[in-house]
Amino acid sequence: MADRVEAVEDSARADLAEDRTPTARPAGRRRAAGRLGRLRRALVVVGTLVALEVLMFSGYFDGSVSPPWDFFGSYNTEAFVWWEEGGFFQPVSWIPHAWGGYPSAVSIQNSAWYLPVGLVAAVTTYDIHASAALSALHVAFGALGALVLAHVWRLGFRAGMLGLVAFFFAASFYANAEHVDIARGYAWMPWILALLSPGWPWRRWWAVPVAALILWQALLTTYPGMIAAGVYVYLAWLVAVQVWARPRLRDHLVPLAVSGAIALLLLGPKYLPTALLSGSGGDVPDESVLSWGMLGTFVYPYGNPALPNDISMRSFFLPVTCLLLAGFAAWRHPLARAAGVAGLVAVVLGVPNLPWHGALASLPGLGVSRFQLSDFRASMLLVLLVLAMAGFSRLVGDAPDTPAASRPSRVAGLLGGRTVPAWAWPAAVCVGAAGLGVAGPYRVDEWVPAFAVLAGAALVVAQLAQGLRTPEPGTPRAGSPVARLDRRTGATALVALTLVSGVTWAWTTTVTWRTPRADTEAASYGATVDALLAERQPWSGTQRPGRTPLPQPLDASGVVSTLWNAGYWNGTDAVGGYVNLKRSPTWTTIVELLMDPELGPPVNAFYSAPGLVLSDAGETVPDEAALERCRTSQDCGDGLTSTPAGYEPGQLVYEVTAEQSTAVVLNEAFYPGWTARVCPVPSGSGECQDLEVTEGAAGAVATTVPAGAWELTVDYTPPGYRLGWAAFWAGAVLAGLVALGSWLVGRRPAPRPRPTPTTAGPQRAKEV
Repeated sequence: MADRVEAVEDSARADLAEDRTPTARPAGRRRAAGRLGRLRRALVVVGTLVALEVLMFSGYFDGSVSPPWDFFGSYNTEAFVWWEEGGFFQPVSWIPHAWGGYPSAVSIQNSAWYLPVGLVAAVTTYDIHASAALSALHVAFGALGALVLAHVWRLGFRAGMLGLVAFFFAASFYANAEHVDIARGYAWMPWILALLSPGWPWRRWWAVPVAALILWQALLTTYPGMIAAGVYVYLAWLVAVQVWARPRLRDHLVPLAVSGAIALLLLGPKYLPTALLSGSGGDVPDESVLSWGMLGTFVYPYGNPALPNDISMRSFFLPVTCLLLAGFAAWRHPLARAAGVAGLVAVVLGVPNLPWHGALASLPGLGVSRFQLSDFRASMLLVLLVLAMAGFSRLVGDAPDTPAASRPSRVAGLLGGRTVPAWAWPAAVCVGAAGLGVAGPYRVDEWVPAFAVLAGAALVVAQLAQGLRTPEPGTPRAGSPVARLDRRTGATALVALTLVSGVTWAWTTTVTWRTPRADTEAASYGATVDALLAERQPWSGTQRPGRTPLPQPLDASGVVSTLWNAGYWNGTDAVGGYVNLKRSPTWTTIVELLMDPELGPPVNAFYSAPGLVLSDAGETVPDEAALERCRTSQDCGDGLTSTPAGYEPGQLVYEVTAEQSTAVVLNEAFYPGWTARVCPVPSGSGECQDLEVTEGAAGAVATTVPAGAWELTVDYTPPGYRLGWAAFWAGAVLAGLVALGSWLVGRRPAPRPRPTPTTAGPQRAKEV
């Protein structure tokens, strides 16, 4: 009977709607209002990001300042060479400027195939100034990702704006500004978490290609230790989402898996050669330290030398409002549960003080970094941000399932299902922060200003939390203008306090993210980058030029120094350099020999000489007299003569004559991928022969030249190069096919609804 009544009522409403005069004005007005609202929000987002960029990074854009220290190492010098001398479709395989040359695939932190760097390099010279500006833009990109993450979980625009401002001041954007791959990894993380969420718009035709693009570019540029740590955290997040949100497989896991497969294929040109070139250096010991004093860096500055770890690895800062708001996340919501599970995994695997930490190096990938705590810190902070946005959304009434007036006066916070007074969590955070400020290694002027901001934010949060209760008689209801105004004011105050907290923290410790650019360039390279670039000339010649030798006596700081990286800018080569090749056996061999008091000088002379082919002296390199004879008179030992006939980085050509089959060594560093071929001289007098290439003395290229007169050509192509490109094109084609298929499916007209009989009679059913 009830069903029949409802059907009659539905039919009556339909008849009434048909009797009204049709007009497009209401619908048009709604669409116009929607467009206007979206435009306003876009302007707010853009305006906020521009204001934040100008406030914090204007010096990056005008070129007056840049990040310090490692920023002047191979992060940017290699990126300049890779994009200047090659590019995306003509990649540089061999970099000759340090350590006897090395494959670009060995140094995975060189921004190879990373599109943002390529776009900047296409517009201007990719120097320190350009790289600093790109770093600033990555901070804005990461902040925008926090807003997108809030959007896919429907937390509301205000929660997204709080997340945007808060994540703009995440610790490593400033503490790790020198480490390009760590800072960029932070910027990509909220985007990855967004596409791992059920709210990602997988039904759109562009969703899978965009998700694949995000995964591909993030994996190209993120520090390897962060990638390994992120995989564990992302898997935990994904499992939790599947358990509690329960999206359908075809709406989430299936398109996500397709996106991941495409991304892995696109990574082929970079990571397949890298995997095949990786040495067996083994895992490195974890040097992470976590002290009670470091917990204070969630709130306070991190520059005090009494804190453990390198200064770039100490801080766990997010604006203090995040600590307060995280306690009000609704734990029955799938978002909070997923964040909790992911955060727990990050703590269990990342905190070095736990009893099982020593055994974690046996887990796949976790042994590649010396600083596991820093690698997992990114996930810890992102989880905290997610909980803060969820708590903020609940407090200001944006969360769709937690209206502000429907909760009791005692609210559920971080204590599981138990209820506590609304002011308890803010008070607990303030008490804990005060204790760490007094007992920790912080000066009064370091912790008091930050604590004042925390206390002010705690008052606002506690006041908003009082709204999580049933209104008393006579008080405004949650939907009334007064209640909305209170929540709007509180939300605005919290966003403002988030900004104050972040700005205060960042400008308190500037040594990690601000240094005078021109002065530091001169100190790092011996001249400014502009002056070095003015010296750069296109190479022309038949012999590889000599390398700048290391000064005597040799020491570790002189061997690994940014001074030798000047050659990347002006085109000269050096024996040493500040390059991360730690997992390369060849690099390890050369460094150990250079540091040997007896073997160091001849090895230094061997690699600093111009390109030569010499009779192999066995376990030792030829002495300086033999190098000079070969260079001046082409007498290269054991009846071998050699004359340079052509040179490009990664390709060397010599005319050699051997009285007998002769083992030879070239003063180029050996890596898998070198090939050698001899063709008879004069041309056409015999057949060419392929030669086996092995590692000779001091980690150099060695082979055996048969008796006779030959043109010897030695080429370098990284292993897996062709297979990697085949995988890339397969991924690109797959992405295109998926996008095309989704677009075609989306263009199909929706099926017409079948007529449904109603109690209004046969005529009404026919009209429907």
